[in-house]
Amino acid sequence: MKKRITSFFFQLKETTKHFGWFTLIIIPVLLIVNWSFLSMLNSQRESTITRELSVAKQEMDMIEFYISRSISSTHDDLHVISDSEEANTFLTNTNDDNLTDFKQLVYRIANNKPQFLSVSLVDQSGDELFKVLRNESELLIEEDANLTNISDQPYFFTETNIDKEIINIQALYIDNGEPILTMVFPIIIDDQIEYSIILDYDANHFLSVFEQYLNDPNQHFSIGLINQGSIWKIDEKNKMFIQLDNQDEINEIFNEIDENDYAQIISIDINGVLTHDIDIEEDFFQIYSIADLEGAINNGNFLLLKNPWLLIVFNFIVIIFFMYMGYIIKSKNNDRILLNANMYLSDKNKDGVIITDENRHIQYINNAFESFYGYSIDQVRNQSPKEVIGITGMELDYKELKVKQSIFEDNIWNKTKDGIRLLKYLRVRRELTSRGKTKHYLGIYSEAELELDNYIKYIKTKKDVISTLSKVFEKEQFIIHKSCLMMIKLEHTSTYDFALFIKKNLDARYILCIPKNKYLMIYANIEKFQFNHVVNLIDQLIETYRHMPHVERSFSHQFVLAMSDENTQNIEELVDALLTVLEVSKHKRQLKHHIYSLEMKGFVQRESDILEELESGFAIDEFYLNYQVQMNLIDNSYSGVEALLRWDNKNLGKVPPNEFIPIIENSFYINQLTIMVLRKIIADFKPYVYMLPDHFKISFNLTNFDFTNDYIMDNIIQIIENSVIPTKYFNFEITESNYLDNIDKTNRIIDMLHEKNISIAIDDFGTGFSSINALKSIKVDKVNIDKTFIEKYPDEDNGNMFKTIANLIKSLDKEIIVEGTETSEQVEFSKKNNCHVAQGYYISKPISIKDFIDRFLNENEKEMENNNG
Repeated sequence: MKKRITSFFFQLKETTKHFGWFTLIIIPVLLIVNWSFLSMLNSQRESTITRELSVAKQEMDMIEFYISRSISSTHDDLHVISDSEEANTFLTNTNDDNLTDFKQLVYRIANNKPQFLSVSLVDQSGDELFKVLRNESELLIEEDANLTNISDQPYFFTETNIDKEIINIQALYIDNGEPILTMVFPIIIDDQIEYSIILDYDANHFLSVFEQYLNDPNQHFSIGLINQGSIWKIDEKNKMFIQLDNQDEINEIFNEIDENDYAQIISIDINGVLTHDIDIEEDFFQIYSIADLEGAINNGNFLLLKNPWLLIVFNFIVIIFFMYMGYIIKSKNNDRILLNANMYLSDKNKDGVIITDENRHIQYINNAFESFYGYSIDQVRNQSPKEVIGITGMELDYKELKVKQSIFEDNIWNKTKDGIRLLKYLRVRRELTSRGKTKHYLGIYSEAELELDNYIKYIKTKKDVISTLSKVFEKEQFIIHKSCLMMIKLEHTSTYDFALFIKKNLDARYILCIPKNKYLMIYANIEKFQFNHVVNLIDQLIETYRHMPHVERSFSHQFVLAMSDENTQNIEELVDALLTVLEVSKHKRQLKHHIYSLEMKGFVQRESDILEELESGFAIDEFYLNYQVQMNLIDNSYSGVEALLRWDNKNLGKVPPNEFIPIIENSFYINQLTIMVLRKIIADFKPYVYMLPDHFKISFNLTNFDFTNDYIMDNIIQIIENSVIPTKYFNFEITESNYLDNIDKTNRIIDMLHEKNISIAIDDFGTGFSSINALKSIKVDKVNIDKTFIEKYPDEDNGNMFKTIANLIKSLDKEIIVEGTETSEQVEFSKKNNCHVAQGYYISKPISIKDFIDRFLNENEKEMENNNG
């Protein structure tokens, strides 16, 4: 060991002596390394600051949204009370009966609002006329004997010069250990305050949003609330949100907000979301955050920030590296070492690597290249790439590779040892000597840079895509009415293994190409009468492969074809047709194969047009709702509606839902879809909620994206609970794709919704892949039988399939809703088969909310009054 160490330092000394110019290089390199290190250090620190401030701001915005919407919802509830028929009746005639009706209205509304601790009505002298208060979970109406005078309270006022309604909100205060927010809603008659509604609101309803920041290991900032000079913050010790009562602590936080460069503060804009005013100052509620950047740095993964001493190690490594390189250069041939280095790096590379000499004869290939093309180094050494991998190969005398240019890169087709053509992204670098002569060529074969997954995405660059795919066939004969192009998109299997299996079972006229992983393209010239035979043959081969022992059970595929004709007269047009049918196939995955037709071109263009208009559709809110009435087949009452989204676009006109909804569901607009529909439903029914029958249901669809996302489901529930419409009026519809993958998870979600009094229905039952066991296991309340099972009854369908499905659902004790009833015979047939609810054009076409109220809900009330009379 001692001799080895002595020998190393001797060689090091000799290297320094003979290559002293290395020492001149080390100095600027060390400067660069140190500058890079410090720059990286500063960059990581700035990144930490930016990220923490951004996260804090996002959380503050979320809290601001939650609190403002909570108070906004309460503000709307007070307006519902003051604008109610009972309130107006009492103000017109203040007798006891009208007061009792007013009191009962307040009781009903407060009963659905657990955050309402007490609601009282006082006159201009401060006397309480009635009071509804909550004793723990029980809602009570205060005895008249216990009513008091509140004229001595600071929030009570009798005079004002305002000419519009104002709600006055008092500062938060603690009562029996709980935070209270008092809201005063004056009732003005002839410009004078005659009565006031006093609401004591449980502030925990919105302050609890702060408690999500407890025990969050990734949180490096504190968040709190400022209200009229008071500070509310998280008490880490007691795990709760509290009001500070120590003035020194309050002053300390205010000083920290003023002095901390990374403190943030925002005011909650309540008036910004209201149609009426609230009498509070702009900074009545303020949310603050104070970043703990040192904590973020210490708990982060920033190695350099936590270990600045690594700079010394970096300098030492750089010095050793240069000394070692000097030693290598001294002891090895310059060209040979560079080649060895490239070979060493290539062995670690997942891309295929090939190295040739200056005459373009192969000297080395790595393991990845061997796996791609099936050749070993002994089989290809001293041959040219063109001789080995066929078609065009790695021809290094490209025009692009000029004397002054040492790099070439492009997609290029090659051929494997098995005769399958591969598309790879090839980068060729020419290594030069100090005198400018070629030492060797280094070629790297990567995954092709080609977009095939979505026609709409690459439609703007489709010429490049079509050109790249067409090149592989440029030397093949193209014959109209004979040339056929096929594409098989694969999931959960080896593309090359599948291609080998297909090739072994086809004759030599079929050319197999892999343009990208998961895609196999097949080209052949076949007689027209053989077309169906070829399609069936490929279908059979796919099914045979699917059942082979080594193939995963999750294997799936899409098989599409395009045949040349008068509209596809060259290979480029045939490729375009193939890509078009590939896009269309995404919408009908249950079919074995899809064959191109001219109509598909218009379908894809239409899809592109719709996608381009979606942004403006959401931006200027071009969407609206119609409602399809549901009739109870037992008593012929109108028991509910299904909300149907409609779109009237300024450029496309009225776009059918079956066109735009699938596109939305496959785009990033899916995040906005359900929430938008829900808010429109609430806005539509808000003025008429008091008219809804007790068992009335408003149905609307949940996408698979919504139903499986806990955050979105919580948001949906929260929006409903914060609205004036009780949860019992809502019915969510899900499709079979929502639950087939994980029935247990689906049932957990349904249990949660049932706790909220929300019912669940399976929509379009019978059109998918549901089994009887799946239907038995799912805890839904209702099943919607798809219209396809009744739409041809009785003219073309005897109804046997409908009977079978209805009996099956009835045996599982689930409510049956029949969709698409368009004739009286279909309605009677549904009633005869013990179905509960019918929906379709016979009852009503989809109509606006106003038409529904005028034509159906008012009629329902009149019939009920007549029956009661």
